Amino acid sequence: MTRQIKIQTKITGRLILIHVLLSLFPACINSSSKSEKDSRNEKNPKNKIETIEKATSQVAVSVIAEQDPNGIFWGLRDTATGKLVLGYTFEKIWNFKNGFATVLLNGKYGLINKYGKVVVEPNYDSPEKMDVKCGCVAFEVGYGPIVIIDTNGKSVVPMTSGITGILPCQKRITMGDDKFGMINFNNDTILPFKFREAHLLPEGFCVASKFDSSPDDNLYGLYDLNGKQVLPHAFEMIDGFYCGRALVKKKGKYGVIDETGKELFYTDYGRIDRFTNGYALIYTNPKDGEIKVGVINKNGKVVVPAIYQWLENVYNFSDGLAAMAQNRKYGFVDTTGRIVVQFNYDKVESFRNNIAKVWVGWQHVGYINNNGKEIISPNFEALDQANLRRYYDKFIIGLKDSLQHVFDYSGKEIVVLNYKTINEFNKNEKSFIVSINNKFGVLDSNFRIKIPIKYESLEMIFPDKIAAREQGKIGFINQAGKLLYSFGYDSINPIQDDNVNAYENGLAEVGIKGKKGLINSYGKVIIPVIYDKIESFSHSLAVVKRNGKYGFVNFRGKEVIPAIYNKADSYDGYSAKVTLKGKAFQVNSSGKRVEEDTD
Repeated sequence: MTRQIKIQTKITGRLILIHVLLSLFPACINSSSKSEKDSRNEKNPKNKIETIEKATSQVAVSVIAEQDPNGIFWGLRDTATGKLVLGYTFEKIWNFKNGFATVLLNGKYGLINKYGKVVVEPNYDSPEKMDVKCGCVAFEVGYGPIVIIDTNGKSVVPMTSGITGILPCQKRITMGDDKFGMINFNNDTILPFKFREAHLLPEGFCVASKFDSSPDDNLYGLYDLNGKQVLPHAFEMIDGFYCGRALVKKKGKYGVIDETGKELFYTDYGRIDRFTNGYALIYTNPKDGEIKVGVINKNGKVVVPAIYQWLENVYNFSDGLAAMAQNRKYGFVDTTGRIVVQFNYDKVESFRNNIAKVWVGWQHVGYINNNGKEIISPNFEALDQANLRRYYDKFIIGLKDSLQHVFDYSGKEIVVLNYKTINEFNKNEKSFIVSINNKFGVLDSNFRIKIPIKYESLEMIFPDKIAAREQGKIGFINQAGKLLYSFGYDSINPIQDDNVNAYENGLAEVGIKGKKGLINSYGKVIIPVIYDKIESFSHSLAVVKRNGKYGFVNFRGKEVIPAIYNKADSYDGYSAKVTLKGKAFQVNSSGKRVEEDTD
């Protein structure tokens, strides 16, 4: 039996249009480095397409995404040859995963490979819902429908609504509306559409609950990917797999199944946590108002008997040690149940890299190693539990007697620094931002001064730029402290786009005397500092306010919808609600009226 999938009209895109648009912005390409042939290609979209196709047909050793000199478009450069394998084409290129990267153009998402070839044209409203697996990737269209496309750009599964799970390698989908079932990529029904709920597990199972009024109503069963029932509808819960084990609950008892669906064991414990590192915490049912905790292995064997108190800082095994509690004090046991660290501490963190932070009397902190030895004596003040912290998984730094004490992971003190504060600054360089007398500077990984301690504030805004405040004004310096752009701004803040982290899209909001504008990662003004307000970008358009009126600007700084409206909502990819003279209606990305608001 085949279930007809609901198919919506697919949004089409034309790559030729992308290159035509590019030809309108020759300033995006560094003309000083272009040959005469490159210039002709820029003016002729057909030639540009042929040039890119020729470049992408060659093998790229390793590529990086970079912006054009004006900070508007992104392309790909071969790090071995130094040549562009993809011209400056997209508004954003994300990091590569499994040989592919998500790209953004005109508020829509697509996919490219490492040779710069567009394998999925940017027509979609949301980036991939899964990593590229087995040659497939899923994109969201509008609000909810999913389309699955292979890495050659071919539609594998047309636009489909109500998807609850996808296993691309096994070519299975769970979906439904009022009733749920499972299909394959050919739209053949594998599991009938008669269930209240159905979803897939990566290990090759479908979990489904019945849709009837029998005593089994809402109980879960387990099916394989051919629709064969593996476990009956007898479970209040079937969890996902962790460490090759999944928790189940049947008739009020917790149990464990393996990756074949075999029921391994059941327990009388009140609760079992998910397995991590091959072990799971177990909790007894309350007795006299108290719950005891222990640990079992993947086969259900008790390795730590459930005799310890259940307190907040009880932890499962990490680095071979688990935190347990007695008489409201914490210690550690190993995988044989042997007590390795005595129960002397009021709070502990789990072990990482064979050391753990411990609290004594809630007011002082120190570190112990996996033999239970105190490698840093717990005589540092807790300071809201933030003192004596790890940095870059290499250093431990704590404030004591107004000095910053720096230790390595063996507990050896490396240096003592006279700063009020010290914090991580650049993870790549393992540098630190420090302050004294309300002035800030930067130390390198050897704790030598790298940027003089003279600024009122320092903030990393782009990968290679720092916003520095001096005499109340903000300018930009590089990682070595060299001035890049003069101190002319009163403020700077990240401008965020959908699915983009702070400053990651290469834009920042700057302010002068209460007015706002945008700069790119090169420090160039993209949107002039004339607006009262600039909101976050949504589908490549941002609402702006100027002289009390609202409009929209794009990434290039162009006011594509003039600031004439009394009110404006964010653009949703299709239209935006605006209000003019008390009347509300919808406009498209060009400002053309498309729909009346009947509310």
